[in-house]
Amino acid sequence: MNLANQHSAVDFAMINSLLTPSRLVPEWLPDGKAEGREWVALNPTRHDRKPGSFRVNLDSGKWADFSTSDCGGDLISLWAYLNNFSDQKTAALDLMNRHQLSAMRAAANDAHHQPTGSGEQILLPAPATAPMPPKTHFKFGEATSSWTYRDNKGQVLFYVCRFDPVSERKQVLPLTYWQDSQGSGWRWKGLASRSLRPLYGLDRLAHQPDAKVLVCEGEKAADAAQQLFPELVAVSWMGGTNAVSKANWEPLKGRKVVIWPDNDEPGCKAAAVIIEQLKGLTSELLLIAPQALPDKADAADVTPDQARELLDQARAVNVAQTRTQPVPLPNSLPPVEPFDPALLPEVIRSYVMDVANRQQCAPDFCAVAALVSLAGVLGRKVLIRPKQNDDWTITPNLWGAMIGGPSAMKSPSLSAMRFPLDLIEREMKEAHKAQLAESVIDAELLELERKAAKQRAKKLADQGDRDGAKAQLALLESSVAVPEAPPRLIVNDATVEALGERLNENPNGLVLVRDELAGWLSKMQQDEYAADRAFYLECFNGDGRYTYDRIGRGTVSIEHCNLSIIGGIQPAKIAPLVRGATRGTDDDGLIQRFQLAVWPDPVRNWAWNDRAPDARAKELYKQTFYRLQALSFELNEGQPPYWRFTPDAQQVFIEWMTELQAEARSGELLPALEAHLLKMPKTICSLALLFAVIDGQRGEVDHDSTCRALGWARYLRSHAERLYSAAGNRDINGAKTIVAKQDQLPNPFSSRDIQRKGWAGLDSADAVREALELLVDHHYLLVEETQTTGRPKTAYFWQTFEDAA
Repeated sequence: MNLANQHSAVDFAMINSLLTPSRLVPEWLPDGKAEGREWVALNPTRHDRKPGSFRVNLDSGKWADFSTSDCGGDLISLWAYLNNFSDQKTAALDLMNRHQLSAMRAAANDAHHQPTGSGEQILLPAPATAPMPPKTHFKFGEATSSWTYRDNKGQVLFYVCRFDPVSERKQVLPLTYWQDSQGSGWRWKGLASRSLRPLYGLDRLAHQPDAKVLVCEGEKAADAAQQLFPELVAVSWMGGTNAVSKANWEPLKGRKVVIWPDNDEPGCKAAAVIIEQLKGLTSELLLIAPQALPDKADAADVTPDQARELLDQARAVNVAQTRTQPVPLPNSLPPVEPFDPALLPEVIRSYVMDVANRQQCAPDFCAVAALVSLAGVLGRKVLIRPKQNDDWTITPNLWGAMIGGPSAMKSPSLSAMRFPLDLIEREMKEAHKAQLAESVIDAELLELERKAAKQRAKKLADQGDRDGAKAQLALLESSVAVPEAPPRLIVNDATVEALGERLNENPNGLVLVRDELAGWLSKMQQDEYAADRAFYLECFNGDGRYTYDRIGRGTVSIEHCNLSIIGGIQPAKIAPLVRGATRGTDDDGLIQRFQLAVWPDPVRNWAWNDRAPDARAKELYKQTFYRLQALSFELNEGQPPYWRFTPDAQQVFIEWMTELQAEARSGELLPALEAHLLKMPKTICSLALLFAVIDGQRGEVDHDSTCRALGWARYLRSHAERLYSAAGNRDINGAKTIVAKQDQLPNPFSSRDIQRKGWAGLDSADAVREALELLVDHHYLLVEETQTTGRPKTAYFWQTFEDAA
């Protein structure tokens, strides 16, 4: 049966508009339950044993029984179906009578009246001759509670009514008295454009002009508080926790006021805003701490003894501390040198800047990613000895870190600069695949030759020619070398055991590329990865030998632990690691090995940029990688050749080295920064050698390449100072973290609330304390201490949420 709406003189649309599905459907089908916005019940018109097929939409009243294909589009058709009415007109008239819809329609025409003229105005107070207000709402039915707002003379201003529809959240609506050209009456309408709303309880304030005032959240709580404390005046405001600033608090001027917030986060936030509204207005301001009550509890949920105890323990709020505008927090980061394109060899410079320009990112990221990638290709093909006679030898591998926020374009920069590595590795894999196929054929041919050699040897042995037979069998010792694995340039994530095997297969070295270094560095901090950490520390030198023993793999010896590393990391995630290095808990030099760690200022200006890459610059960049990949030098007693500085290059390097050592050993630097600077000579020598090779030098590192590398020393020094400032300025960084995440904290909150969050940089009681003290000093927070039988409890309040955000 499909009950379509029938046309008649009955106003079906009006009747449906006065029916509320969410309230009526549960009454009509009481054995059902809500599933989202649908009511699922047994179908009473048939022998339905299991709910599921009969469903009614609680918003529109549309219904259907999917077992029988019966359906309808509104509550009238549903009522006709459930009561077996012959037509919907009969059902509509029955509903009109049952639910007194005629009266509701008249009330709706008045209370929900839409004015047609511009002369509409709200009457405050309502006229003494005004009729009694309606008790029901045309949609939500009868009000479960109502409160009368009065002025200081006791005259009715308006009403606020609460409705609790079945299967819907509560509704709190104002009922106000309006007048326009068509007449006057009560309407379910707010106070329109009035700038400030009157408080609930103005008549009580006028009746007890000297009494202390108790501000509660909600009219229900205010009425309950008035019963608990008849000697006080309990008031509230209209509109809930988000409407505090819309209320007129002027009637509390000069009064002693106690604020009683609900025990939940919105209530405590509202209390903080009330404090801001009342600054300079009241003669005394106290705050009840509701945390001892159940969650969301207010004055209506406590016993008289509990209420009295809370009031007695209310603490004073120092209103004089409040400010409209917090003082901006200082900048925690020292300045860094901007990147100078002249620091790069010309053949790669144009592409680095082209990528940075098109991506609108810091060129620092592109430059560091390019140099680490090139160092990975050069590997151990050529080394450098910084002294003319000493055998101090440096392998030119590099470790770099791109430090920036989540939207700093670190990953796109890395992806754009590493593309030649991916191309070369792909070609090596294809070549290995072809070599593998050819080796299979060679192995088959060798097997045929072996069989023939055996037959010839047997024949010669039978003839007594043993020497001839031995000569034939000697051929059996030959074999085809089958490559086990394709050559590699890049690794992303591997156990140290697997990485060791890859390094043995690729003795020139590898590049560890991590889009996010945070996970890798965090793992290195854990005790169970102490052996892994030691292995990576050895890989920084590029020439160390490392042996490990594992049950499954046996003994594995790595002849040359040569690894370059590049990846991105966010400031908040590297700061705890830097603090570990400065406190001595992780001072084995891991962080200091990231010599090419750059932390540039974010790019603030953005403009639409849509152009093709510079093809010539990109090709020059790519060919630089291919040229380094193809380099081959004659070995010196089985070892790679080494270059030294030219005389003029040697002189400038000695001058720089002397100044560096004097400063680093002065005892005036942060120990972590001192350790960083003492590792810088390896980096500068590696860069000088890399630049010389890229520029086509042969056998020596020239003056220009050395000066370019020393330019990097000045540039990297400024970034190192910014990096290690993350440890020295943790209070600033911690304070900024708290401000940025204030919505995740209750108000008021304690220092332990922050520690439980585990936010980066706020991992200790001292760090949290220092950050909170800074926020108090800069007027972001108010601090209040409550004396207890033990240690005093300290609570922190945001002064103004809008200003502190």
